[in-house]
Amino acid sequence: MSAEALTVSECQTQLDDCYAENPFFGLFTCPGQYAQCLVTASNGIPAQVQSAVSDARMCVEQAVDCRRGIENPEDAIECTQKEAQCVAEIVGARLPPIVTGSAECVEDAVDCIRGSENVRDLTSCGDSLRECALDQAVSVLPPEVVSVVTSINECQADLRECTIEAASPADLTGCGQDQLQCVAGSFGVPLVQPPVAEALHCAEDGTRCALDARTPGDIRDCAAAFTKCNAELIGQQVTCQQKWTVCLARNPFNFLDCAAKLAECTDE
Repeated sequence: MSAEALTVSECQTQLDDCYAENPFFGLFTCPGQYAQCLVTASNGIPAQVQSAVSDARMCVEQAVDCRRGIENPEDAIECTQKEAQCVAEIVGARLPPIVTGSAECVEDAVDCIRGSENVRDLTSCGDSLRECALDQAVSVLPPEVVSVVTSINECQADLRECTIEAASPADLTGCGQDQLQCVAGSFGVPLVQPPVAEALHCAEDGTRCALDARTPGDIRDCAAAFTKCNAELIGQQVTCQQKWTVCLARNPFNFLDCAAKLAECTDE
């Protein structure tokens, strides 16, 4: 099927398939392919924007229905959370924890979507929603959490900009490298560089964890999980010969012990 014959719905199917087939580099390559598909789709960008407007209207209607059943403050924030997630999915934004003040961010995002004329406008709506939601979230979070969440958000923005400007697979690999370093810096942990492709999920999980964090303890857990994820990848890549070298470097007078470990080692 040619690109010209595709519909917006089929572009979405291609995007889902791309992520399924490329769990690592798909984070970088699939959005660009999706955007290109939309440009050449038979019903064009205006239809894609029209679809976004229609979806946003549905989010609002569902939120109105939700709020009819509100009985306490917890119900109110749950309705806002559902509406925020609904709108965020339309514009591809990952949001921090939703708080009461986030409702205004969602309203502004819906207005932004309604006024969009092209895909870039929708992307801007997503960026604005994420930034607004972040400002609201950090207003009720401890300073230690605010620092990390803000930094992680900047990592996301840099990654998006990097992937948009990437012109080759090497450029995308560089984006992945920068993302790993950025997330590690946000958590304040050293990064012993694992293979970029395999480690992208570590950065992805770390980002998701940080944006859901509410306490300094949560942040510490996120940092520990990120460090462990990368360390496990490093361990998988180290050969028996490399382990032998490291063992001797650490224990120069314990040749027999290192030799015993080498005898039990097998490269997978």
